[in-house]
Amino acid sequence: MVESAQFLSSIPFEKFRRLVADAPDAESATRFHAEQTAALRRNTPGMMAANLGNALALLATLIDTPLAPRAAIWAALMFLFCGFLYARTRRRGGAGGSRATAGASRRAIINALLLGLLWAAPPLLFFHAARPGAQLMIVTLTAGTLFGGAFALSRTPLAAAAFALPVALASAATLLAGGDGDLTRLAIVLCIYVAVLGRGVLVEAARFRAQFLAQTAAEHQARTDPLTGLPNRRAFIDAMERELARMRRHGGSFLLLCLDFDGFKLINDDLGHLAGDELLSQAAERMRAALRGTDFVGRLGGDEFAVIATEVGCEDSARLLAARIVACFEAPFDLEGRPVHCAVSVGGALGPRHGGDQQALFRSADLALYQAKAQGGGWRLFEPAA
Repeated sequence: MVESAQFLSSIPFEKFRRLVADAPDAESATRFHAEQTAALRRNTPGMMAANLGNALALLATLIDTPLAPRAAIWAALMFLFCGFLYARTRRRGGAGGSRATAGASRRAIINALLLGLLWAAPPLLFFHAARPGAQLMIVTLTAGTLFGGAFALSRTPLAAAAFALPVALASAATLLAGGDGDLTRLAIVLCIYVAVLGRGVLVEAARFRAQFLAQTAAEHQARTDPLTGLPNRRAFIDAMERELARMRRHGGSFLLLCLDFDGFKLINDDLGHLAGDELLSQAAERMRAALRGTDFVGRLGGDEFAVIATEVGCEDSARLLAARIVACFEAPFDLEGRPVHCAVSVGGALGPRHGGDQQALFRSADLALYQAKAQGGGWRLFEPAA
């Protein structure tokens, strides 16, 4: 008993708190909920089949006893609920991905709790009134469902807890209420096994979360420019495609800006590549500060940067944003203790007015950039006639 108490006290509740917390940022949290929801949907058909099979086995055990009416009502409720969950999963099977949110996880927790309450009923309603053979069947089915369901839900630990706790508490209360020494000892064994189950769920949840965070970190590194910390060309192209898809679905427009530093090659040649890298790093910080929170800025390579400005559909709005970017480079850069001036040229194109796909929009913005550089720097919006 002392060893059992020590084992129970070693369960890492702080670890459980960390596991149920969201991922570090909003985008990662959304993806994490989507991964959890996808895992639940993959497991739902098998879980529902197992629940229905166990319900049929229990009903067959009690069908020729006075408990048959109550068992039939319970089995009918189980069939209805499992059928509802299965149908809902089939209906929403393609609605996962990045659109899955914390709301889907909350629904999963509620559904797990309801299923757990259904499985909490057999011990409370049937055990003490059943024959010894039926009691053994109730114990076997309830324990099997408890352990199998908790592991199937382990990637969403709150859902696993919501399912397992009602079943475990109802089973332990039923055994303790019997007033029999053997049943009391069985209740103690059940509590120990549930503690082992909880630890196993935590281990699986931790493995799943660590794998997700490692994959997310690797993807972030592959899509981030190491010098400036900005999204790289690959990430920018993906963001551009998402914005074009949004524009096609919902209408609206956006502004693409291409930026190039005037005289950057001379600075690189005179002061060295380290100074050039420092200039680019400082330039990235200035652009972050100048742009809106909804804008997307990336480094395409060298001294080429680009910006996606959402919901910008007129020349006046484009001019204001471009002027803010140009103005943020008027102050000199501090390179190795020396003030160095480096202006920027900006070319812009409006989607879909100046192009309905990436290639056309980049071509229009690049032409506008060349025109801006030809006129001595500053900003230029694409003009089809020109």
